Amino acid sequence: MPRHSAYVSHDPDANISKIFHRLHDGDWAYETQQDCTFIAEVNDYLRKHGNTWVSKEKDLRLDAHIPLIYREKWLKQFGVDFLDPDPDVQRKVDEILDSAEYRWMRTNTFRLA
Repeated sequence: MPRHSAYVSHDPDANISKIFHRLHDGDWAYETQQDCTFIAEVNDYLRKHGNTWVSKEKDLRLDAHIPLIYREKWLKQFGVDFLDPDPDVQRKVDEILDSAEYRWMRTNTFRLA
């Protein structure tokens, strides 16, 4: 448990806070927090009611809103950066988004991978 904590920064647009915690043993821990409630609610609405086509020609579709905090988490956990345009990386991101754990980030119901 942290003994002392301090906000290092807060981005109100992304609702991301970076916090340092001084632990009882004198060590430091770094934490990033983001309230993802609004993103989850928008994704849920789009999944149920939305038209996720971005272009009139229906050749570009919005498949997910991924909170920025997951960029850091997925880099550590899966070794992928969802902003990387590499097709192999994007296939892995699709697999992650198809999993039950991250399905709440999806804006539609069909499989990506």
